[in-house]
Amino acid sequence: MFKHILLPTDGSPLSEVAIKKGMQFAKS
Repeated sequence: MFKHILLPTDGSPLSEVAIKKGMQFAKS
């Protein structure tokens, strides 16, 4: 939910990694 607000993506592998790390951070 928050990833679209905090982590805008362009579909690149780097963005994908950033999303996963951001999600983990948000859950912790």
